[in-house]
Amino acid sequence: MSRRRSQTRVPALRLLRAGLVALPVNTWPFVGLLLTAMLTSGPAVLDTVLFILPAQGVAFPVTLGTAFLVAAMTSLVFELSKSAWSNRQQDAFVDFALSLLLGFFHALVFFAAPGYAVDVLFYMMLVAIIDVFAGLIIAFRVGRLNRRIRGFYAARRMMRGA
Repeated sequence: MSRRRSQTRVPALRLLRAGLVALPVNTWPFVGLLLTAMLTSGPAVLDTVLFILPAQGVAFPVTLGTAFLVAAMTSLVFELSKSAWSNRQQDAFVDFALSLLLGFFHALVFFAAPGYAVDVLFYMMLVAIIDVFAGLIIAFRVGRLNRRIRGFYAARRMMRGA
């Protein structure tokens, strides 16, 4: 019971917790991509071959851009599972708002920054947009499910009391 009281007494900690929980996981591959491109020779560094995979007699080069795409897709899976398991409406709203801002920032860099209109950034922008729409759909489904469950228990209480 004291744990519950401490959470209600410090609203700043609750807000910090909501912000950390709702921080989009897709942020990290995007920040890594931009830092790598800014600290080196620009988006051309994405064509750097990290290693080569032999695939049926053909050499498949895994580039830095491919590694960032794999990180973005992996983070999308974690982001969707995080939004599906979040049970607080405030977390879902903050998560949606931050994902939307991240999607706008992806689009801004892709369309406005000179030289950054590369395929890797385009695919990462698509991942961010998928995250926004999937989070919105999941939030609607969870909200609808919560209303059904609350309505079921309210009807059950009424029937017991009558």
